[in-house]
Amino acid sequence: MPTYASTVPVMERHRFDAASLDRYLSDRLDGYRGGLAVRQFDSGHSNPTFFVSAEMAGGRRQDFVLRKKRRASSSPRRTRSTANSG
Repeated sequence: MPTYASTVPVMERHRFDAASLDRYLSDRLDGYRGGLAVRQFDSGHSNPTFFVSAEMAGGRRQDFVLRKKRRASSSPRRTRSTANSG
């Protein structure tokens, strides 16, 4: 897999089930042959972004970018009341 500037091994706190991703791609991509390799871009920590490379038919590799959704806030969001109190 080519290594692009600004990628690092997947950080512990951003790890995900790569086997599930492998199954997902296998079910949906024609010519997918496995050999999944995942690295993480070293920026975008609120929305972790990954460089994914996979082996395809004919021995070629296909590169993808995968972005993880931001986690929902665990604290309730405060809203400003616009009601007239008077």
